[in-house]
Amino acid sequence: MAPSTLHRPLTEGNLSLSEKNRVRKPIVEKMRRDRINGSIEHLKTLLQRQLKQQQPGSKLEKADILEMAVNFLKQQVKPSADLGYRQGFSQCLEEARRYLLHTSLRLTDGVAVEHCPRTTTKSRTSAESIPKSTLVSLKQSAAMPQGIMWRPW
Repeated sequence: MAPSTLHRPLTEGNLSLSEKNRVRKPIVEKMRRDRINGSIEHLKTLLQRQLKQQQPGSKLEKADILEMAVNFLKQQVKPSADLGYRQGFSQCLEEARRYLLHTSLRLTDGVAVEHCPRTTTKSRTSAESIPKSTLVSLKQSAAMPQGIMWRPW
């Protein structure tokens, strides 16, 4: 009997690239799904207390677990974003005060900046806390003709 190519064993050496990819694809997909399911189970154990409080005794779907994790992360990120805004606002206010002090000393002996508060870590830092006199002095100093145009870059 002549050797047949129909029944040759599948080994790495005798498969083409497309055949190798076709054979590997289900294996890789199973590994990916296992990783996803494992991560969701890990999230479930991390959120166990919150899960029992909201829905005791019920079996949660994967989507529910993911939604709870997203909500938890949103709550964690929100305070730090607010803190970054406040720090940036304080830094901007301080730089504006220094600039006005520098230009006002040359033009009006520092009158425009005397109402501008010096910021500290404990001072008020929201936009509502700026005194109206500071805003007026900022507008006045912007309206003054100057020889040099200030640019932040």
